[in-house]
Amino acid sequence: MADHGGLAAGRDAHHNAVGEASKVIDLSSSTNSVVVEAGGTYIQHAPPHELKEWEDARQESWVPQSRAALLHPMRRVVRLMGRETDLAQLVDWCETRDSQHPADVRFRLITGPGGVGKSRLAEELKHALAAQTTTDEAAWVSTTFLQGEAVAAHCISRQRALHPHRPLLCVVDYAEARPALQRLLEDAYRTTGKVRVLLLARTAGRWWHELERLPGDIGYLLRAGYSNADLPNPATSTQELFDAAVEDFARELKVPAPTHGTQVGSPGHGARALDVAVRALVSVLRGAQQKASQDDIGRVPISDVFEELLRHEDRYWAEKARHVGLTLQLAPQMRAMLVAAAALWGTPAKDQALMVASRASKALEDQAEIVPPEEEAAARWLRAVYPPPPSENTWAAALQPDRLAEHLIVSLLSQGAPSASEQAQAALLDDLALPAATHAATVLVRAVTDPARDDEEATRARRLADRLVTGLQDDWDLYKAVYAVLPHPNTRLDPTGVLLTQRQLDHASHHQLDPAERAFAHFSHGAYLGASGRSEEGLEHTQEAVGLWRPVHHRDPEIRSYFADALYNVGVTLSGLGRWEQALGPQREAVDQYRKLRKQDPRFRFMYASALYNLGIYLEKLGKPEKALGHRQEAVQQSRILHDQDPEQYRSLLALTLISLGVSLSAVDRHGEAAKHEREAVALWEVLYEQDPHQQHGYHLRLARNNLEASIAMAKTRRSSGAE
Repeated sequence: MADHGGLAAGRDAHHNAVGEASKVIDLSSSTNSVVVEAGGTYIQHAPPHELKEWEDARQESWVPQSRAALLHPMRRVVRLMGRETDLAQLVDWCETRDSQHPADVRFRLITGPGGVGKSRLAEELKHALAAQTTTDEAAWVSTTFLQGEAVAAHCISRQRALHPHRPLLCVVDYAEARPALQRLLEDAYRTTGKVRVLLLARTAGRWWHELERLPGDIGYLLRAGYSNADLPNPATSTQELFDAAVEDFARELKVPAPTHGTQVGSPGHGARALDVAVRALVSVLRGAQQKASQDDIGRVPISDVFEELLRHEDRYWAEKARHVGLTLQLAPQMRAMLVAAAALWGTPAKDQALMVASRASKALEDQAEIVPPEEEAAARWLRAVYPPPPSENTWAAALQPDRLAEHLIVSLLSQGAPSASEQAQAALLDDLALPAATHAATVLVRAVTDPARDDEEATRARRLADRLVTGLQDDWDLYKAVYAVLPHPNTRLDPTGVLLTQRQLDHASHHQLDPAERAFAHFSHGAYLGASGRSEEGLEHTQEAVGLWRPVHHRDPEIRSYFADALYNVGVTLSGLGRWEQALGPQREAVDQYRKLRKQDPRFRFMYASALYNLGIYLEKLGKPEKALGHRQEAVQQSRILHDQDPEQYRSLLALTLISLGVSLSAVDRHGEAAKHEREAVALWEVLYEQDPHQQHGYHLRLARNNLEASIAMAKTRRSSGAE
């Protein structure tokens, strides 16, 4: 993965980093300077006192005027409610060090659906840290990378060069779409002093699991920094959130707050913070326009509320078009298409913005009444509409919030006349290269997996993702980059995964890539076929991957780990097809491979325990409980080690292995021992069910209780007969 390209220096680069409308400070004659990074891409020489003046100038340059911008987390218009515990935990994470690690560096990942409040919480963390600082030396230095901004691999060490003794916090939003993220984490790990890296993403998908595979302390710090649970909705009632947001928006807009007492949502804490805030903002905007109808704002689908907010946004777009003299060239359809394309691709640099303008014009070229704008003028309009915030070094920002942009993109590209949709899709989704392809894939993946979308809306969004995949340039690195963005398993996106991995497989076969790469293509395609219900086809490809990896797996621990995963998947697939005897061989070999990997690196303990658990099930199914017993005892031992390290993450694994061990012990008439383990399993499942009473937890709790009762009864019977 390449670092950021050429590094600009001097006054011109500084001017570009700040923005055309910003105050520019001439630092060319500075002395005693240190090298620092300006916004993640440009290099500037500046003493610390002059850098502060430079940052102040950047802050003054960003004053978004659109209505949707009021929802931007950096604006902090709406007060933060129901996050007191979450914020306190993050502050504690920043202030305390990991006792298991000598260096004072910590990583943390926060996941959750779009609009739950991840970015807003991170912004509040920065302000909380600043508020509790009493001296300059103790003050936190914060860097935030938002959507569309390229992450610079060495930004943390450069911040340390500027601030040798101050604690550093780096917040990375859109973490799942950052090619340079691994290098940034490695840079953070090598940097001395107190360093914290906070990652924000909607899901911990394949991109995260690849990071967890990193060897040594970095892998440990990453695994320790994720709870495997999404950020919950705020611990405040939906109605309280709505009423407070209405007051805050009315105060910001300097209009009277509506007094009609709109009822929203349910009495509990069931709504995402963004959904509530958008409804509140639209309610205030209606009141400002003296619209009496407010009753439906709390009941209509959030997509309808997004549409209403976009109508307000379009008036802002039209006003900006008048300011730059583009009223005739920027018809409503063109304005919307430009904004959608910029949000879909990102505009990290001017050349990308020019490409956005060109493609947007092509999307509408069959509509004769629309005059395409000059590309240079359209790019300037995008920058005027959404100037980059002070922490972003990018040509232009994008429509925010993300979910509003996703709604606009899906609406424009999947609705209307079929010919119009085809024209727009071809213009904006075909023949994409890096980085636009991965950015677009990330946006569409987020749109597909948004829980607020019903199945029909999600299918429309997924077909756009399919179109992007089928139109990709034939490039192996591009395929792998897009592959890393797809969450797996995910029923909504598994068809897209089948399409992408088929293209990978075709490329690997046609270009005769080395066996390890071809094995990866077969393995990936097999996994997606299996997830799509095509188990027999998926099995063939996974077995092909095993055959290709077998001669080379001993050369590299990473290849060995993929080889073990493929063996594991072969066993799982065969067992799912009822072919228990055939599943034994691959699963035994998977256990052996994970055992070797675990001896080298404890991060493989989880897969070792899981493979042992599966092997015990297969032996039990074949009527060999005495052979299953040893594997299940080892599975419990390994699961207990994991549980002792992280009870929240591994409680369910330990509970499952305890139930299976109890079954094996009962099968060989050791009912008293079985009852001991089943009693512990019941206690664990009770905790899990109390935390989250979903169907699977309830099923396992009933199973553990039934097994315990049966073991106690059998032990009592055998004691009375003198057998025990």
